[in-house]
Amino acid sequence: MRAERTGLTKPVILLIAGLAALAAAGGWLWYWDGYGGRAARLARSPNRADRIQAIHELRGKAGGLARTALMGLVDDADEEIARWAVRALGTRRAQANRRLLEEILSSARPAPVRAEAADALGGYSQAGGKLLAGLLREDPDASIRAGAARGLGRLGDKAALPALLDGLDDPDPKVRNRCHTAIYRILKVRFPFDPQAPPARRRRQADSIRAMLKHYGAT
Repeated sequence: MRAERTGLTKPVILLIAGLAALAAAGGWLWYWDGYGGRAARLARSPNRADRIQAIHELRGKAGGLARTALMGLVDDADEEIARWAVRALGTRRAQANRRLLEEILSSARPAPVRAEAADALGGYSQAGGKLLAGLLREDPDASIRAGAARGLGRLGDKAALPALLDGLDDPDPKVRNRCHTAIYRILKVRFPFDPQAPPARRRRQADSIRAMLKHYGAT
């Protein structure tokens, strides 16, 4: 009766229903892929190129699927892929991503992976310079101290200057260089400093920077 009232035969109704189902399925697949579905499959691939492609596709994506896939790659046996995954997490300025970066930092993951998390945290204004300043001053691993210095430079907060100035005396030249660069990023002033110079010369240069910043009220 219903088919007669609409003027449609039963086969036509079934065809229309089938096309509608296909359209709905296509829409769902588009939505699933848009939020990282295809990349989530690639992230589980044994092929390195597939996992790298997954990171490219997941970069900046919103949603739990993308975060879950990237966190899986953070634990990749290939340390380079793990670091890229951390970097991709940091491109999304969502609080859920920030919390994951903090979780990575507090974990027992390899130091280079944690260092990427420290660097990425500098992209979040709510990250808090205290965490990064504490890492710069106290973490026993030089790569993490260097990552924290980079993060502080990206954060751009003058409150980080005391920790960065102390970092000019760090025992590791890479950390000293990162601190010097971070000071420049915050103040947009390039102070003379050679991170590779002998200790006495470095100390004079660091003291000169401290004196200038104090004179101009920057610290």
